[in-house]
Amino acid sequence: MKVQNETKNQHYVSQVEQRLNTSTPKSPKESQKIYSFKILDRESYSIEMEGGKAKSIEKNLSLHDLFTFDVETKKVRNNFESIFGEYESKIETHTISLLKKLNENNNDIKEELLSLFVLKLLNTFRNPYCIKKTLNTVGKAGMHKPLGGDLAQIFQKVEQGNKPHQKWICTQLGITQTEYVDWLRTLFILLMRTDENQTNLLEQVVKSLYEENSHLINVFVFYYEDELKEGGVLLSDRGFSIPVPSDEVLAYNFNLSSKAFITYVFTDLDNSAPDGTPQSVIDAYKCTQKSVSVKIIKNNLEALSTYNRHTVYQSFERVYCSSKVAYGL
Repeated sequence: MKVQNETKNQHYVSQVEQRLNTSTPKSPKESQKIYSFKILDRESYSIEMEGGKAKSIEKNLSLHDLFTFDVETKKVRNNFESIFGEYESKIETHTISLLKKLNENNNDIKEELLSLFVLKLLNTFRNPYCIKKTLNTVGKAGMHKPLGGDLAQIFQKVEQGNKPHQKWICTQLGITQTEYVDWLRTLFILLMRTDENQTNLLEQVVKSLYEENSHLINVFVFYYEDELKEGGVLLSDRGFSIPVPSDEVLAYNFNLSSKAFITYVFTDLDNSAPDGTPQSVIDAYKCTQKSVSVKIIKNNLEALSTYNRHTVYQSFERVYCSSKVAYGL
């Protein structure tokens, strides 16, 4: 598990995802920019572009040493940047592949959909504005620890390493220092691999969601072939939004690019069955062979308006876009 590097400016929404929403796609990667909007009133979906021009992606949606759990020297630190980098490269690959297939009317996209859900779910757990939510959802994982070897040594640094930035980070995010360390512990346990060829806990969680008989799985890919002349698809500073707040379903909206977003819906069969449905009928349906239902929806502007409004309402304080205008606000 590679944790040592010199990266201090650490992105919580990856540069890869921001570049898929860049306002300057023809510029070199290091020069690409994105428009930033401050949320003025989430109830009325009121936002305002900041600075009158696009911001540099290299310095956007990042905090110094956010994921650093041990500073060894002025340059060398231990953090999760290299591990995140492995996932981020896959986000770019799978997103480009998915969008290419959609453009070619190729519906063989289930591999991309599963992989992207793993990558996007990780983003919700690593987002600093979701720390309390992450601890409430998967925080118990951080109560475990490796029993020995290199992983145990790294975990000790996660718990007790030199973190001169810790107090400042906690003040910025409005969390306690205990919550911060618990979050780092949880990320470590989710990401660590006892063997290079084994899946980690994060991947096991997603696999169980996909294979759990008690769930129906529906995926909706919203894709806009034509250039959006009146505004684009928003990217949240939290990295996701929830389209259906309900105990019966687990649902996520994720930005894919300036022209696409995706919705995953996991429906609990026990809770969603009509009143009076015999349990034997529900159990029999659980045992049937089920596949992921995928629906591709092109150029639905009403859906884009709803998505953008959800994004504004549920973001922490900012949203981002390739365009100076977000559609439907």
